[in-house]
Parts: sequence; C-alpha cells; structure tokens
Amino acid sequence: MAALSFIDLARELRDMVYEYYVAIDGGYVFDPESDKLKAPSPRAHLFALQRTYKRVTDEITGLAFIHNLVTFSTILRMRDRAFLVEFLFDLYFNAVRLRLSDKYWNIPSDEELEKMPKALRPTEENRFLYHFSAAAAAIRFLRSNPSSRVHVRRILLDEDREAVAYPETHGKGLVPFCAENPHLRIERRVSL
Repeated sequence: MAALSFIDLARELRDMVYEYYVAIDGGYVFDPESDKLKAPSPRAHLFALQRTYKRVTDEITGLAFIHNLVTFSTILRMRDRAFLVEFLFDLYFNAVRLRLSDKYWNIPSDEELEKMPKALRPTEENRFLYHFSAAAAAIRFLRSNPSSRVHVRRILLDEDREAVAYPETHGKGLVPFCAENPHLRIERRVSL
C-alpha cells in the first residue's frame, strides 16, 4: 500500500487541520509602526504548510483572516508627516487664522508645517498627544490590502484613547468595506 500524503485526506479533514493551524490565541493585532498585523504573543506564526503544495496554498489562502479576530487600537504615529497635517493643522489654524488668508483649503507649506509645533503653546487642550482612532487605523489597513480584506470576518476596534478629527464619524468610513464583504462584522469598544 502506498503512503498517503496530506492531500489524500478528505477536504473536510484538511479544513479542520487548516483551522487549527491558522488559529492564533487573541487573533491578530495591528502594529502601527510596521502597518502590519502581528500575533499578540511573541510566538511567530509559521506558514510552512502553505508552501508544501499549490493546492494547499489555494485552500489555505485567507483562512487566517476568516478564523482570527483582527484588533485595532487608537494609534499615535509620530513618524508620519500626516501626523503634523492631520493633528496640528487644526490647532495651528485656530491659533493663527487671523494672520492667514481666508483660503482655508490651502495646504500648509513645509515651512508652515515646521512652525506649527512652535506656534502652539501648551494649553489645557493641546498639551497631550493626539491619536488616530482605531476606526481610522482599520480603514487605512483595509484600503492598503485589497486582496486580503475580502477574507477578514471579525474586526474589533478598541477606542482606548481620545482621537481627533471627529472620531465619532469614523465608523462611516468602514461602510464600503462592509458592503464589499457581507461576512465582515465590526465591534467597536470605547473606553476613554
């Protein structure tokens, strides 16, 4: 009798193996510094099985997102130039709007961007750092991963810090992804 290979197993059995193989305790957590999802524990998730047969690759594609929760939290990304534009612009604009033209749609120059933090003296309102909402982080991730996002089934938005730019409206940005993927379920938790 010839030896059986993994592919010789019934598809139902292979699916059970795949589900066990891709399951990660706690699911994936978005890492804003790398713009990637990571396992919450230091254990690296190896996808060696996926590289064994083309058929296995086809069968396992997307299962990590189908069987794991994806968690996003509020983020602070100091390295982004968008940090200055998105968060400091409103404060700067309010502080110096009488000195600027009335063309509010003008994008600040590099020189103006560099002056923004200096122009903002610490006050009770602007003395803390500003964060992107978890919803904004999820939107950014989903937009940048069109081939993967159709497999995502569960997202948890952990709004654990005060965010800027009307964060209560950020959930609307997720509507197109829900329309594209009817299996997608999003839970939003707020604890400031």
